[in-house]
Amino acid sequence: MADLLHLPLVAWICWAVLCRASHMTHRTLARIRWQHGLLNAAAVLSLIVPGDWRAAVIAAGVLAFLVLGSARWRDGAPAGTQRGME
Repeated sequence: MADLLHLPLVAWICWAVLCRASHMTHRTLARIRWQHGLLNAAAVLSLIVPGDWRAAVIAAGVLAFLVLGSARWRDGAPAGTQRGME
């Protein structure tokens, strides 16, 4: 079952990253571009690594995404992430 879900999940990750990337400009922080690029790269890489390594590769991409975004969360939730704060 996991193998049946793998390809659609990777496709959805890539689609989400590409949609976000389409809104990025030269003013977008490099950290944000790296965050999304590494997540996308890990998802794509998981398609070609041996099956036993797929989860680890995607998890590494998610970890990179979270680590690169951690500075924005250091002092609390970033702007626009809480209800009633728009």
